[in-house]
Amino acid sequence: MKELEKTNWTSKVTLAQDFYLFRATPKSRPTGDVINIVLEGDGKAWQTRFRPSSDPTPQTPVGFKIAKSLKGFSVYIARPCQYVEGDQRKNCHPVMWTNARFAPEVVTSMNVAINQVKQEYAINRIRLFGFSGGGTLAALIAANRDDVVELITIAAPLDTDEWTSFHDLSPLRNSLNPVHQIDVWGRLPQWHFAGEADDVVPASLYEHVLRKVMRQPSPSLTVLPGFDHTCCWETYFTNKTRW
Repeated sequence: MKELEKTNWTSKVTLAQDFYLFRATPKSRPTGDVINIVLEGDGKAWQTRFRPSSDPTPQTPVGFKIAKSLKGFSVYIARPCQYVEGDQRKNCHPVMWTNARFAPEVVTSMNVAINQVKQEYAINRIRLFGFSGGGTLAALIAANRDDVVELITIAAPLDTDEWTSFHDLSPLRNSLNPVHQIDVWGRLPQWHFAGEADDVVPASLYEHVLRKVMRQPSPSLTVLPGFDHTCCWETYFTNKTRW
């Protein structure tokens, strides 16, 4: 990843169940028992509307930019088949970044990677961030863990059926839909961010989902003027002291 150049971050690829996953971390060590984990978006899933990409590695790693901008110690985890090559492309078939991008085996692999990070840094709790499809996964992951203290999603489709219907796309039949587990992750302290100019995941889709979250603490949705799907999320988080 060229964005790692001239930074104090380092990277590695580890086997996490069914997939090799790329991750990046600062060269320092965390000082507390809570760290930020940031999940990348879907990347380049499609070459055209009807032709899947042969490699889902993002052209612009928005998730990594967000991870670098956070004040606390952050670990960036890419999605299956991003930033890997050769034998590391185990189980990398286009279905895994298209129809099955949120499949149970993808959620399991990401969970294994998070457990690896926790063990490596000897921490107990995580603050889970996800950009775009990474936010979709973050909600699915949070619904099945007891160590997530906060859930933060950025430009993320939290009801994938509603999202595919909005864009007149085929349903993601081999994927899980976070809205079906909202009774679990909806109980967490959480913050959600949408871009006013985002035509990929418009704020209206967030509002549709968050109306279904009735338990306290109620989720917070922030709609940022001038932001679209990829710009300029890292600038928003750079000066935030909360994370």
